[in-house]
Amino acid sequence: MSTRALRLKFVVREDHTSFIKWFERLRKWVETDEERALLSLSNEGDAFYVQIPETILDTESGLLQSLALVIDSLPHGDIRLEDVEADFSHMPGPSNGAEGINRSLGTRGVMLGAVLRPIQGIHPADLADVSYKLISAGLDFVRDIPGLINQEASQIGLRISLIEEKIDKIKEETGRRAVYWVNVTSKLEKLVDIVQKSLDSGARTLFYDLNVGCMDGIVTIREEFGKRIFLYVNLPSYQSSFSPSILAKLARLYGADAVERPGYYGTNREEVLSIDRALTSGIEVKKSLPVARNIHPGEVEANLAIFGEEQAIIADEAVYEHPMGEEAGVKSMRECIDAFLRGERLPEILNSHEEVKVAVKKWGILATQ
Repeated sequence: MSTRALRLKFVVREDHTSFIKWFERLRKWVETDEERALLSLSNEGDAFYVQIPETILDTESGLLQSLALVIDSLPHGDIRLEDVEADFSHMPGPSNGAEGINRSLGTRGVMLGAVLRPIQGIHPADLADVSYKLISAGLDFVRDIPGLINQEASQIGLRISLIEEKIDKIKEETGRRAVYWVNVTSKLEKLVDIVQKSLDSGARTLFYDLNVGCMDGIVTIREEFGKRIFLYVNLPSYQSSFSPSILAKLARLYGADAVERPGYYGTNREEVLSIDRALTSGIEVKKSLPVARNIHPGEVEANLAIFGEEQAIIADEAVYEHPMGEEAGVKSMRECIDAFLRGERLPEILNSHEEVKVAVKKWGILATQ
């Protein structure tokens, strides 16, 4: 395959009509008959492949923009993009990546975080108090909930300032470092301003929500701010036109240092494995850190045993709905992670850790097989 060719793999549902029409529109974009002849369509079993040679790609805007143009033109519903093959050696990829997060932020082992629910309200002082309580109990990071950006009742500059003050206080008290991922998700025309406001307020770790944002947002942040920031994105909870693994691959190529994906809940093993392969192998850019979403204490062992220790875990229900309270929820997660890293099985720690015992009674234990 030519070094600047794109090879796209699709799964097409029962009706192939919209896919063929899309391919014909793609051919019409090509200016000459000679170039049009180079654009090829083939199928292998249930999969369709479209090859776009380097002579057709926009050499001025580059591979990223050419890929985005093709993807944005896809009809929704009948077509699912499964993979993209190309020479990605010149793609930007993460500026810092998984290794950079661990090195620069001083974290070791499996990072544990939580969504920062506004249990006391969304005022920055309230969120700072919640952050202090949860980080003191054992979290390595907190991140904003989607939708909380720069509202009048929770202005981003003040939120960053107050939460970072609490993080500094914890470091003085315990020596532990923690991270606050601030939500900067915005319309593209406002994105640079909101990121700059965050940096001016002292933030370097940013969260961008792909449920409402787009890949162009990642590109914009990376092009404008480069290595000055660490970028954490979440995969959309549902996207019919793209496989989760291709979304993960694109997020990594476009520059996400950490990518939040589903945890393993017993029925989605192959999906999670394919996402992690997309985030950590196969292409010549830095690895993105997988972040397992919404894990309970009884699921920690299975997730770490199957998918390895080079991931982070972000909890939600396990913290906020623990029968003994939020701090007990954090401790139950931390105790399960630490036990696994010591080589202990979950049943071995139930009698010595009440927080874990109560959590397992509520949510159960997920088998590793």
